[in-house]
Amino acid sequence: MSELTRLNFKIRDAVRSDMESVHRIFNEILLRSTATFEEEPTQIEGWLEIFDFKKSNHIPFLVVEFEGAVIGYGSYGAFRKASGYKITVEHSLHVDELFRGRGIGQALLSELIQRASKRGVQNMIAAIDADNLASIKLHEKFDFKIVGQLENVARKFSRDLSLVLMQLRL
Repeated sequence: MSELTRLNFKIRDAVRSDMESVHRIFNEILLRSTATFEEEPTQIEGWLEIFDFKKSNHIPFLVVEFEGAVIGYGSYGAFRKASGYKITVEHSLHVDELFRGRGIGQALLSELIQRASKRGVQNMIAAIDADNLASIKLHEKFDFKIVGQLENVARKFSRDLSLVLMQLRL
């Protein structure tokens, strides 16, 4: 068994104090990749508001912990604001770059899918940078299907980006 597969991580519900780590992970990803199309680093206050909203609305916000440190997180939220979309969620998950490729994203996505199913969600949507083949392949392992691609809808790092939309029927 390789070192990459021997991590003893745990997935748990986030607590408010985890938002500092979530904030750090997100900003590192934002500055180095197109895994998010956000360009400006976020503030901790925004993450605290997100956490409080999800907690008060019983929406899962999960973190991955390894040796006492948060190394990843995931959650889902409304796909669109109109009430008719209540059966559909869009999820997001991110893993610290030092821990990618070790099954953490897969475990986190599996837990998000289970939680959504238990809540009666019927569809999960993933919106992924078209060049992020690792994320696309991860979602395909869970039977997400590509249902569309929006060409050149964003700009980051002085280049145009396309967005792949993937859907899982639960």
